[in-house]
Amino acid sequence: MMRRSGLATGTLALAGALATATVGGCSAGDASWAGTVTDSAGIRIVTNPATRAWPDGTQPVIEEQLRIGSAGGDAAYQFGQIAGLDVGPDGSLYVLDQQAGSIRVYDPSGQFVRDIGRSGSGPGELSQAAMGLMFDQEGMLLVPDPLQQRINRFRTDGSPAGEYMMVFTEGIPMKFEQMPDGRVVQQSRVMALPGQAAGSVEPMDRLLLRGADGTLSDTLLVFASGGTIDFAGAAPRIRIFDPEPMWTIGQDGKLYYGMNTGYSIEVRSGQGRLERIIRKPFQRQPVTEADQQAFRDVIREMFERQGLPPQALEGISQMITFAEQYPAFANLMRGPGNTLMVQHVRRASDAVSGGRMQDPRDMGSPTWDVFDGEGRLLGQIELPAKFTPLLVRGDDMWGVWRDDLDVQYVVRLHVTGLQTS
Repeated sequence: MMRRSGLATGTLALAGALATATVGGCSAGDASWAGTVTDSAGIRIVTNPATRAWPDGTQPVIEEQLRIGSAGGDAAYQFGQIAGLDVGPDGSLYVLDQQAGSIRVYDPSGQFVRDIGRSGSGPGELSQAAMGLMFDQEGMLLVPDPLQQRINRFRTDGSPAGEYMMVFTEGIPMKFEQMPDGRVVQQSRVMALPGQAAGSVEPMDRLLLRGADGTLSDTLLVFASGGTIDFAGAAPRIRIFDPEPMWTIGQDGKLYYGMNTGYSIEVRSGQGRLERIIRKPFQRQPVTEADQQAFRDVIREMFERQGLPPQALEGISQMITFAEQYPAFANLMRGPGNTLMVQHVRRASDAVSGGRMQDPRDMGSPTWDVFDGEGRLLGQIELPAKFTPLLVRGDDMWGVWRDDLDVQYVVRLHVTGLQTS
């Protein structure tokens, strides 16, 4: 094992929480699948069993192959807040660090190469609200920056290559993904903004498709907005665990969408046409008074460490309310081998360690359901604790892992055994 400034190269076994891990499931096309497929006006309804176990010897294997990061030493390997990453055509890794206001470039072995961009508001500069990072059809690096209402473009040598404007009358940008051909899909939320009366704007979310020149070329889907954040009225309101719309783009260009009030996921064509609905039995769990208090305690502690005065803490506390039940799932993500991954929700009681709740920013469970291209449940995989996947390329899964001191590392996991049709 070789290390350089906290950088680990080669195939590594994840120590402790980062150990190879998989549980429960089955392989594609296996006759043991106990679900049903029905047809409703040309739409396939795939109803899955609640659980499914991998036959002996068929479990996918997850191994860490690369880790980049350091708690000290060379600043090129220290991350403040990772907000996106992508792999370039030559295998180089590009990592957006919001706190630094720049993009770090590493070669395929994990060695630092250069910085791209810098903090600021001028051409080629990034705010600390920049979110997401991806390559377009021309090999240009795209970095959405909602605070500056633009999508920045960079060449791989680091030089700025212009920008696309984002107009907030089209909605507040919430998330960005890409079609297999490189076109950008942008989730925009139309909602009442501070100072506007509640009910003055009909809230909705839209998935907008941007062409190669950055212009909005199509609306793929319009759906109800989530209720986690409400800016209307005199003060913002935050409702923890309120249902939110979840979506992702599959490796085959299919659009997966679901509101996590229930375990029902729509599968649509690249043009937005409904083709299939994936269902799985699920019972939503109540958010208890103890859960709520655990959240309030850790949020108060976080803001106290940042030096907020007591009156500000009280104001923030009054903004926060809670849904009565946990959502049915926490996230959707395309997986290796044209699979769909659906993340379980981690209850507050499961996030308590040593008498206090852990990071409230990530209440997704390490457990993910895995479905094949037909919507059949294959089983479950367990990703490392404190690991947030951001990108899948082939059988590799890239993401952010945090240690016990909240230091961030970029980790690449290799997944073997999830090749499906």
